[in-house]
Amino acid sequence: MAEIFLGAFVNALVEKLASGDLWNIARTERIGTQLTKWSSMLAQVQAVVADAEEKQITDLGVNLWLSDLEDLSYDMDDVLDEFATKLCNGRMRLKMDEMNEITTRLQDLFDRRKGLGLENINATGSGKAPQRRPTSALIIEPCLYGRDNDKKAILELLLSDQFGSNKVGVVPIVGMGGVGKTTLAQMIYNDEMVDEHFEMKAWYLARKTCFRLEDKLIRESEGDESISKARHSSYSRGHHDGVKKFEAFKKAKNLRTFLQCGLGYEYGSYLTSDVPLRLLPGLKRLRVLSLRRYRIGELSNSIGDLKHLRYLDFSCALILTLPESICTLYNLQTLILRDCENLKMLPTNTSDLISLRHLDITGANSLREMPPKIGKLMSLQTLPNFIVGNGNESTITELGNLIHLRGTLSISGLENVTDALDARRANLKDKQGLDVLLMKWSNVSDNARNGSVESKVLDMLEPHKKLKELSIYGYGGLKFPTWVGNSLFSNMVCLKFENCEKCTSLPPLGQLPSLAKLYIQGMKVVGNVGLEFYGLGHPNPFPALEILTFDDMPEWKEWTPFGVEEGAQAFARLTELSIESCPKLSHELPRNLPRLRNLDIKECPLLVVAWIPSPTELNEVRNTLHFDSLVSLHLKDVLIADSLGSSEVGDQVVLKNSSHSLLSSLTSLKVENIRGHKCLPSWVFQGLTGLQELSLRGFKELTTLWEDEARLQNCLPALRRLTIYDCPQLISLFAGGEEGDNLKSLQELSISHCPSLISFSVMPSTLKELRINYCYGLVSLPDLTLLNNLEKLDLFSCPSLTHLSSGSGLPPALKELRVIWCAELKSLIAEEGIKINCPSLESVEISECERLKTLPDVMQNNNGLKNLSRLWIDLCGNLESLPEGWFPTTNLREFHIYKCEKLKPLPNHAYNNNHLASVEDLELDGFLELTTGLLSHILDEGSSSYFTNLTELGIFRVDIGKLCGLHRLYSLRKLYLWDWDGVSFPEDEMLLFPSSLVVLWMGNFLNLEKLSFKDFEILVSLERLEIRNCPKLTSISELRLPASLSHLWISGCPNLASFPEQGLPPSLSNLWISDCPNLASFPEQGLPPSLSILSIFNCPNLASFPEQGLPPSLLNLEIDECPILKQRCEKGKGQYWRFITHIPQVTIDNKFVFDPTIEWPSSKSRHCTNMTAPECESLLFPLLSSAQYLSCMVLSLQNHLGSEKGCWEVANKASEIRCSYGFSSKSRHCTNMTAPECASPLFPLLSSAQYLSCLVLSLQWFPLDTYANSRTTLEARKGVGKAFIKGDLDPVQSWVSFLLQIDFWFCTLPSSSSICIVRGGGIHAKAEDVGADSVENVEWSITEMILKSKGMMQYCLGSVWTAR
Repeated sequence: MAEIFLGAFVNALVEKLASGDLWNIARTERIGTQLTKWSSMLAQVQAVVADAEEKQITDLGVNLWLSDLEDLSYDMDDVLDEFATKLCNGRMRLKMDEMNEITTRLQDLFDRRKGLGLENINATGSGKAPQRRPTSALIIEPCLYGRDNDKKAILELLLSDQFGSNKVGVVPIVGMGGVGKTTLAQMIYNDEMVDEHFEMKAWYLARKTCFRLEDKLIRESEGDESISKARHSSYSRGHHDGVKKFEAFKKAKNLRTFLQCGLGYEYGSYLTSDVPLRLLPGLKRLRVLSLRRYRIGELSNSIGDLKHLRYLDFSCALILTLPESICTLYNLQTLILRDCENLKMLPTNTSDLISLRHLDITGANSLREMPPKIGKLMSLQTLPNFIVGNGNESTITELGNLIHLRGTLSISGLENVTDALDARRANLKDKQGLDVLLMKWSNVSDNARNGSVESKVLDMLEPHKKLKELSIYGYGGLKFPTWVGNSLFSNMVCLKFENCEKCTSLPPLGQLPSLAKLYIQGMKVVGNVGLEFYGLGHPNPFPALEILTFDDMPEWKEWTPFGVEEGAQAFARLTELSIESCPKLSHELPRNLPRLRNLDIKECPLLVVAWIPSPTELNEVRNTLHFDSLVSLHLKDVLIADSLGSSEVGDQVVLKNSSHSLLSSLTSLKVENIRGHKCLPSWVFQGLTGLQELSLRGFKELTTLWEDEARLQNCLPALRRLTIYDCPQLISLFAGGEEGDNLKSLQELSISHCPSLISFSVMPSTLKELRINYCYGLVSLPDLTLLNNLEKLDLFSCPSLTHLSSGSGLPPALKELRVIWCAELKSLIAEEGIKINCPSLESVEISECERLKTLPDVMQNNNGLKNLSRLWIDLCGNLESLPEGWFPTTNLREFHIYKCEKLKPLPNHAYNNNHLASVEDLELDGFLELTTGLLSHILDEGSSSYFTNLTELGIFRVDIGKLCGLHRLYSLRKLYLWDWDGVSFPEDEMLLFPSSLVVLWMGNFLNLEKLSFKDFEILVSLERLEIRNCPKLTSISELRLPASLSHLWISGCPNLASFPEQGLPPSLSNLWISDCPNLASFPEQGLPPSLSILSIFNCPNLASFPEQGLPPSLLNLEIDECPILKQRCEKGKGQYWRFITHIPQVTIDNKFVFDPTIEWPSSKSRHCTNMTAPECESLLFPLLSSAQYLSCMVLSLQNHLGSEKGCWEVANKASEIRCSYGFSSKSRHCTNMTAPECASPLFPLLSSAQYLSCLVLSLQWFPLDTYANSRTTLEARKGVGKAFIKGDLDPVQSWVSFLLQIDFWFCTLPSSSSICIVRGGGIHAKAEDVGADSVENVEWSITEMILKSKGMMQYCLGSVWTAR
């Protein structure tokens, strides 16, 4: 295709040279003679291009001639383009030297053609040389022999994962001419697998004018000359694209195309400011420029110098405005500003862009009006949004001349149109290219809105009759004009009406013959959807409608059915009907919907629903759903009829006399928030023979699903999935005791948040998955051995459950077992001594089961637990032993044991059999007898050779002295060490790590003062080193880091003052420093040249960057709670601002500094981290007024205070003033203290707090605001309150939230990426203290049983274990 491209290009130049406009300029500028010469010579050169293309294969001279011709063609085109630009602005300074150079080069090409023997093949007709076919994607050769393996190899590369995701790959096919490179490419291009794998594909064969940034081989082989001649460039957009990535572009001065590609990232990508501010303004010949999806905050005014630009894409940029100079780009045809969410205005002279055809401002939601005189852009074809301003320069009349608009047009700000004649001048009827039209009035209702004017405006905005989609938002008229719903709009397929709050009726939409989708929302005063909705006189209204939605219609009471006439049918094709938030709707819905498949009715509390016909006349209006084709039904907040008949005719009689089921085709039924039923009516599941999925949620009064007389047999024969959620009074599922076994097809059962559920009867043997969560009253399960097909059993937070199975074992087909937070669980099987046989079991996770004493033994046969590959047992303090049978010989891959203090060691023969030789991931608690023996066995010189599969090892509560054999684990790649009491690491300087280590993680070494492990440098494979939570660590100066290290993470080391003396390894790419307040400087050697990510959190004394500055490789800089460094990096003012401007992403205190909308706080405001606790207190307590539900004050110290009185002492002091579950009742409850009383024991510990991160003072996040009237707590909580602190604290950056789960709380501290687990109860407020009398109104299903049994733990000060 290259020859076609070049020939067409030269032909276009010949045509340009013949342009009358060009010759007008030529006569003015006296260059006519030169242009005549150009035209003559170029025409003769063009004539021999085809011959040259044929001969270039064997003649290198001809090949060079064509290459020179291509270069000349580009340069000549640029000059002619500048001539054309003169027509637009009348200003041009001729570059005679450049013109003379082009003349010389053209003369040279003209002369060389004869010496090369080039002829006009088409003119001579001699047929001396066969004309070469243009290359294309079309395969002409029937077969290519001997290349099957090559084709297969290339297809495998193209379809592999490395070409997926965001990567863009190139597979080069190289070789001498004639060997079949193009044919091979054609075969691959047209392969069926390629068609299926790629959504889009294109065929293009180019010369050396294309430059791909990632293609290093080409750059290295062809050198700078190739780059300097390149006209088109592309590269793959990364998440962070920095200065070094674009170094090669500095030499590509002739570029016409600067195009990035890639699927992008969810929140956009980050680009160094050097590209838009410095690199691009120097690429004067650019015609296509795309910076799509980059979060750019600033553009250079020099962009106006890129006079040749045709295409400009700044999608997702953060800019507030565009440079005014952009209006001098008279050749610009496409300007894309999609999703520029900060863009407030377009340049004043945008109307000067007379060549503009496409202006995409979709998603630029901050724009408030269009620029003046935009109607001058008469070539405009794309304008997705036109914003009517409230001034005289952005009126709707500007749309009048834009007759070429096509696609989608949204007209917003229509409330600013005060003259209906202006709306007529918008001339929508003549815009025949429009397919989609949106009309938007503001949702703000005020006295200035005139409904009569808006009615006339809408009437005058009548579009052309071929329109396909129409949406009307916020219209304030009382009725719609007659054109809305006119049957002449025969192409209309979609209509949407939203927040037309004053309209009293709907237009006659039923007469639109092609309407397929109709959405009606926020019609606040419509009371009746009457016959006018169908269209008077129309026999078959809504003939094509498939989707119909009504939403937020508070006054709608009745939907008048369409008249029943012979042969008449409304909604003949309707498949989806949704009715939501219509609180007064109570009358019958349409019945005759023959194709309805999905029906959603939500928040219609007066609507009575049934699906079994009643033979009697009832007083209530009832909707009997009779839809033979219905597949999915979702009911929420509606009424379900208690009975089908009257008091004289019982349900059983009605059911018996019912001739057929009305919903036999239903496969999915979801029912939510139905009131007034202690059990489900007997008719509910009658005849649902095809139902596969059933979900019941929010039945507050429900105690059982079915009454004794309601037999399930034959009712739900196809049910596969049953979900029951948030039924706080549910006691049992099947009142009859055996009905569960009648669900013959049930495979998945999920029960959650049903705290009153105590036990189950028989479960169906077909079950494959059983999930039971937050069922606090559940004490037993049935005999699980009867569940022959059960593969997954998941129990979460069932604190009363004492055992899993009441039978003789576990389900034989079980594959996954998960039991978490079952505090009363004593054994898996009720009967002691039972041995299990679960050959299918693959994964077991048991955690937080404090009373679990033993696991069942395994049958001694070859099956037992032969497929067990994952065994996790955590925080089971009373577990005494692990039977040997739980360790299969070949398949166990993951084995985790943590905080099981009573666990006994395995017998010796278990070690001798090397049952753990297959383990790949091993985590052990070093304080346990079992793990101590096991670890010794693994590290022993005689047995370590068996553990060749072990790649990941984690040891909690480390005894360093027992790790001396670590170096023997040659396959180990990841090592995690947690909790060690030593002062120096390693203590004896003799500990050796395996050289295979890639990741080393050390955390919670509470007494560690010195880390001086010099042998780190021998870890030649180590890539990641993390040191966390070492509060006494003062020195790592002697630490020798390996040259392979790429990630270094140091966190929670408040006394650490310096980096290693040798500096940081040059290979380091990621450096994270967090919660190290005494760290004052970076290494003297500076930062590594390869560093790409630098994160600094809560290091207030780190005040300066290295003298060498920041490396150009840096792509992401994060600074948080470092007030001095923040001040020195202040935008445009700080001394370090010049150091950071080239970095693509710089975030300071969670703010992206290049976002122009960010306002920096005054430097006079004082940061709370520089205050003492009393100073903080004096500012905070005046703000804490009228709290109604504060349990206690939580002082989040963001891990440590950075002084000798750290958060551990605060936690200990807090434990003295709490009254928590299981602790002394003599302690005074925090909820009975005022804030000063609660704070007084704590603040003496905080006298030197330098970085108090935040205070959490309210239960408002946790929904207990309904307990505001609680008598005993109101007075106790006097004077304390609001959830978050306000004031001049610069501002407090962090926040803490707590999640209640019985005895455990999790609080996340995003600013320091830490997790605090508050265990053992914390503060448990009694139910009466928090207003238990209002329990029925509590949100989030907090039940009375929970409040009385455990109390509602509010914000607490418990014993804190900090896990970083």
